[in-house]
Amino acid sequence: MRPLLLGIVIAFTASSGPAQDAAKPEEPAKEATVVELTLKGEYPDAMPLENPFGPSPLHFRGLLDLIRKAAGDSNVAALHLRSESPALGLAKLREVHEALSALKAAGKKIYAFTEQPSLLDLLVLSVADRIEMPDSALVILPGVSAEVLYWKPLFDRLGIRFLVSHIGDFKSAYENYARRSMSPAFREVLEGLVESRYQAILGILAEGRGIPREKAAEAIDRSCLTAADLKELGLIDEVATREHFWGDVKADLGVDRIKVQKKYGRRSIDLDPNNPFAMFRLLMEAFSPPTKRSSSASKIAVVYASGMIMPGKSQTSPFGGSVLGSETLVEALKTAADDATVKAIVLRIDSPGGSGVASDAIWRAVLEAKAKKPVVASMADVAGSGGYYIAMGASRILAQNDTLTGSIGVVSALVNLSGTMDLLGVRVERITRGKGANNFSPFADPEQVSMEPLVRAMDSFYWQFVDKAAQGRGKTRDEIHAVAQGRVWVGSDALAKGLVDEIGGLRRAIQVARELAQVPAEEKLEIVESPAAPNFLESLSEAFGMARAGAVLGLRHGELEAAALIPELRALLDKAHLLLRASRERLLLLVPCEVKLD
Repeated sequence: MRPLLLGIVIAFTASSGPAQDAAKPEEPAKEATVVELTLKGEYPDAMPLENPFGPSPLHFRGLLDLIRKAAGDSNVAALHLRSESPALGLAKLREVHEALSALKAAGKKIYAFTEQPSLLDLLVLSVADRIEMPDSALVILPGVSAEVLYWKPLFDRLGIRFLVSHIGDFKSAYENYARRSMSPAFREVLEGLVESRYQAILGILAEGRGIPREKAAEAIDRSCLTAADLKELGLIDEVATREHFWGDVKADLGVDRIKVQKKYGRRSIDLDPNNPFAMFRLLMEAFSPPTKRSSSASKIAVVYASGMIMPGKSQTSPFGGSVLGSETLVEALKTAADDATVKAIVLRIDSPGGSGVASDAIWRAVLEAKAKKPVVASMADVAGSGGYYIAMGASRILAQNDTLTGSIGVVSALVNLSGTMDLLGVRVERITRGKGANNFSPFADPEQVSMEPLVRAMDSFYWQFVDKAAQGRGKTRDEIHAVAQGRVWVGSDALAKGLVDEIGGLRRAIQVARELAQVPAEEKLEIVESPAAPNFLESLSEAFGMARAGAVLGLRHGELEAAALIPELRALLDKAHLLLRASRERLLLLVPCEVKLD
């Protein structure tokens, strides 16, 4: 029986071969994972606020780490890059480009589909392998401009006078409150900054898109462009619909399906509706987030110095805005310096300056930390005036080409309301003792106010600033004074002037810190960040504290909402709030300008 059965089986198999081939199952569809990264809003350097109810917003290093995680993930084939006018300066934008370029070098592709990009969006997306846009798009590229509102004519009508003193010909902060028009020195600075930004934009577009700089300049000069115009100039690859774009992505990756991950690398919260304790657990985390334990591994400490520098504790609002408190930063530097597992410190600075006294306290803390281990200053978009002051004691200073820095100078601004009182019919009677009793009264006759004592103190502080910079940079007083006087420099110029040591971002600063600490390249280092962000409830409490400060200014909620509709007025109110906090600080170090890309 066995031979017979075997013969039947063989015969059946042979005779049914063609039929089996015809019924052969189809090969499974090829699929690729694409990470969708949307850049929008702010990416501050400081650690993000704890959010027990969902993913915390990314801070800047978190953004870079997410890109690098995708670069090293073998399951990720490409990145779908979206840009919605993120609040990135050119210095931080270059660091993002460095991370995206590393992702491309790892064999990943970057694709972008954009419908209504701004100039900043085109700069962000220029690193993509392929950019597509619908034919209905209209793009406005206004170029670079610096607009300064001069308020003195209005203040004159209201009887308000700003008594501004500055040390340094180029120290121009508050001049728009005290002058009717721009000073020649300030105009010279702004001319240089606008030209530097313009050339940087042309370079980023030309390098990213592989086109001549003349094409990028032509696009900006034409100002209003269609998608077809952008394709003609080489700023995008194709005019197409979103559906066509995804078809091109599939074809380029050689797959049939695309799996898009929109929350790649982010924490997700899964609440079990059948578990009554799930929400209770989240509320407990909001009140007391889990403490993070330190390990015995070698570390690089990244200490964030973000916001306007003021005495006291740092404050961060969940609704936006931060103040860099000297007490908070001094404590963070001391903790890192005293930790034996921390081999070096990176002081990451993104600050326009602030209080001279607070800046000096942080500078001294940097010197004390440097006596124990290397301290590397890493400048982000802005590190000027007080922001430069706290950097100049570091072992090494790094900046990006487009960082705003320098502005070594001193300025003070006193508000005089005597004219306002006259307009309102309010009579001010005063009894005084002491020659300078009227000097700091906002209601004194400005003709009787002497600025000489304040200017003398400011002059002393300026030369302290210059001498400390000379000490830190290994230069003479005259050499620093020649590049000081309140002059703002971009990072590339600051390097040429000897104010910084190297061009590089946060990642390079961490590498330099490792080298200075003589940690072998093969040894793994942990990165620890400080100061720790307050938890959700603490940040709410701080926010209400800021709101109370607004009430002191006499601003009701409705007025704040109306002010928010006028960016210039809102910015003025923000400055008023910070000046309110600094009411006891007569010496302020501030970068006098900011050049924005629209």
